[in-house]
Amino acid sequence: THAIEIFDRLCKMRLHRDFYPAYQNIHTRSAGLGKLSCKNANPTLQLSQMVGLREIKSLVERIVAAHKMKKIRRGLNLKENRGALHMVFTGNPGSAKTTAARLLTGIMKEEQVLSTGAFIECGRSDLVGKYVGWTAKIVAQKFQEASGGVLFIDEAYSLNSSASNHDFGMECIDEILKFMEDHRQDMVIIFAGYTKEMDAFL
Repeated sequence: THAIEIFDRLCKMRLHRDFYPAYQNIHTRSAGLGKLSCKNANPTLQLSQMVGLREIKSLVERIVAAHKMKKIRRGLNLKENRGALHMVFTGNPGSAKTTAARLLTGIMKEEQVLSTGAFIECGRSDLVGKYVGWTAKIVAQKFQEASGGVLFIDEAYSLNSSASNHDFGMECIDEILKFMEDHRQDMVIIFAGYTKEMDAFL
């Protein structure tokens, strides 16, 4: 927000005054972006105003529709689908993977798909312990923090990238897989990373 204010001031002081005087009384588009960056802004609105991300926007619609159908089936005492919502986000740096995951978490909280809407972001260094027995405890703690929300694992492929015999990356993956199955109804895990590396990881 502070950077946007500086940019606006620069536009009015230099660009508008010296180069484009006809635009002096027109507000720059960045003024609206400042509002979008506010934590209290509507995540559905923020996502809809982002350029592109068609797959994410379509995914959100399907998740919300499936959740509403699930509630209807529950009300009619019909069998519920136990499908998990765990996801993989792939793309180049700057392709809004983390931003999209945050907004998706907010939307799922609004629609009551998730109970707490917690968003826990972590990487390899946050999950893999240095000594025997540490990794399982660390992973369990992260899952407890993300209960009812989203656990976002950035550069997830790095969990399996070390060739060292003393590496506990595979232990971490085993623990994550166990928790993924046990908590499929009350939380979502999002694995994120570069496309090529994530394909190899999967």
